[in-house]
Amino acid sequence: MHAPIIPGPARAMQNARMDAMQSEIAATAARMVVEEGLEYGPAKRRAVKQLGLNARTALPDNDAVEDAVREYIALFCADTQPAELAALRKLAVTWMERLVDFRPYRAAPSGTARRRACPTSTCSCSATTRSRPRSR
Repeated sequence: MHAPIIPGPARAMQNARMDAMQSEIAATAARMVVEEGLEYGPAKRRAVKQLGLNARTALPDNDAVEDAVREYIALFCADTQPAELAALRKLAVTWMERLVDFRPYRAAPSGTARRRACPTSTCSCSATTRSRPRSR
């Protein structure tokens, strides 16, 4: 079954509503990511529920949520984010040096890291998938 064909102006209006809805979902999810440390997927699904939308509502992509996270941080965390980010990066370097045998990589060099995101639940080093160090 094919989707109905919508005439030009009506289609543009429908697209604008969908874009606005996805922006609202992204903004709500961004708050949850920053304040509660949720991952993007669960945050988007919870945002849909919190906004009272149908569970089958199209979700924004992760880039849209990342942009919303940046906006949220700029608005609500501008005074604390630079110091938090510097401390997290320093801590990350320490742990990357300790875990060098497991080939860690940088998960979020984008500058959106927050203290509330638990490093143990969102660990991005390959140690979570490898049980033994690589041979040299």
